[in-house]
Amino acid sequence: MNDDSSAAEAELAEKTALVGLEEAISQREPEALCEALCAAEKVFPRLPADRPELLSAARALLAELEEAARLAEDATSRRWAADTLKAAVAEDSWDAIQDALQHGLKAGLAEEGAPILAARATLDRLRGAKELQEAEGHVRQKQARLQDLAAREALLSGPSHKKERSAIGKEIMSLRNSEAFISARSFLKDPEKEKRRRDEHRLEIEKRAAEERERWRRRLEEAPVELAAALEAADEDAVRALLIEAVRACMGRIMSVCLTATWHPAPAFRIALARYPHFAGGMSLMKDVSAALHIGMQRTISRGEAFGDPSITKPKPRVLDAKYCNGPSATLAIDEPGCVNPRLAKKVDVALPRCHPLREQRFLVAGQFGKSEPGSIIRWLGWIMTFDEAVRRGLVPWALARGRGARAMAPSSARHDGGGPEVVPLPCCAAAALQGDRAKAVSFHDDLRTFASKFRVSAELRGFEAVEMKPMGFVNQDALKRARQELRGLLDYHFPAPVEPQTIPVEPQTRRQVRLRVDGEHGAGMDLTACELGFQVDHVEYFSVGEVIVEINGRSLAALGEEEMEDAFGEQFGDGARLVIIRRLEPA
Repeated sequence: MNDDSSAAEAELAEKTALVGLEEAISQREPEALCEALCAAEKVFPRLPADRPELLSAARALLAELEEAARLAEDATSRRWAADTLKAAVAEDSWDAIQDALQHGLKAGLAEEGAPILAARATLDRLRGAKELQEAEGHVRQKQARLQDLAAREALLSGPSHKKERSAIGKEIMSLRNSEAFISARSFLKDPEKEKRRRDEHRLEIEKRAAEERERWRRRLEEAPVELAAALEAADEDAVRALLIEAVRACMGRIMSVCLTATWHPAPAFRIALARYPHFAGGMSLMKDVSAALHIGMQRTISRGEAFGDPSITKPKPRVLDAKYCNGPSATLAIDEPGCVNPRLAKKVDVALPRCHPLREQRFLVAGQFGKSEPGSIIRWLGWIMTFDEAVRRGLVPWALARGRGARAMAPSSARHDGGGPEVVPLPCCAAAALQGDRAKAVSFHDDLRTFASKFRVSAELRGFEAVEMKPMGFVNQDALKRARQELRGLLDYHFPAPVEPQTIPVEPQTRRQVRLRVDGEHGAGMDLTACELGFQVDHVEYFSVGEVIVEINGRSLAALGEEEMEDAFGEQFGDGARLVIIRRLEPA
């Protein structure tokens, strides 16, 4: 009885599903058809024997109806976008036309259609007034800020506010020398001339982009040949340099490049490598990388002293596995038994800087290679730190930017943050020169613009402390090297380095002691400039120009940095302070 009842219920459900599906097909309503089709598919695990074509016909009709609905929706969206664009053109509003034009293009309005052409013609007519309005607003905003800073600077009198005045002066100079401010002022003075300059700049950028595309196309043809030759010659440095070039050039298309390790008696290094579109064939490239890493690891870990432990025996590295996938990344595992002593796990700061061969391994940046900014995370042998911390510890060599060799960053050299800008510090005399000589500041800014245009980089002042240089697009390493050299030459030309202390003869008979008389309101009235020996007196009564204060109240100022010198001088500065002054001889 129960079996008969279940069979009857199943038969009734099948008939109901078929009737509902036929009604939905006849109605041609997408929602009703979708519900009926879902119900039918639950009832029939496979097509019914008596109506084998019914479910197929229902699915085809549903796809047809959904496509028709999508097309109708797109047409409605285009009509709405066209009406909105016509209303914005009639309103004659720049912002409204810009927004409507953007939405219209996204909705699929034809580039040659009447609404788009009318909108662009109106924008061309309004462009002059809009650019003038933007320039006036920018200049007005910056001038208001400059007036505010000047008013604040006037309120800060006396030696106790010297640092505040210096900071305000740096901000004022930065505002005056900003590219946008100079361009806006030039536009207000001569709109046509500034328009021509902007057009020339835009055309130059487009020309460089076209040249770069052509250079990249040629490089795509050359790189695989170079890689094959380097692998055949077992040239480890050349192989790794080509891989680094591929990673840097591909930028966002590369997922990640990192090297991690676990600290245990038999650690296994796992290198997560991206597939490089730069070279032909992702899987074959991974095999080449496997061979290259095998060569590199043999050389790297064959000497125990590289890890600070001479007792380490020569290991036998071997490739455990190479796993390939269809996605953008693959994993290569290399087993290196005994290559790292687990006792060094607690001495990472001491052990890693001594691993010079290992530091030359360039597969270490986690994240978007070429876009690492200060604060991004670096994973180095299981030790996680920020990018700028890795730079300070010397764990990120110049090889990341240059492709070959590992070179420690000296504190006084330019700093390169993994594909970000290079910061080249200005000489200590640059701040005084730029603040005190407007003509020199303008000349230096013009030379920076010429330099930037010549080498396809952006070069901007960071206050009075440094020049920030950043490539505009892909620039090869030789060009960057020439750019660095020319920038240093430019700085040396505008801000000549002072004579080294050891080459400055001091006349013993001119060394003398004086006592300061400091007015509570006006201070001592001295104009001073920091130099390598101390503070040079530029102008003050009873002092001679060129004399140098080398000591105040027994506190030596020689060999101090500019800020340290200011702090030391400020602590001892006061009425009755004892000064030791020398006079430098002019070189013969």
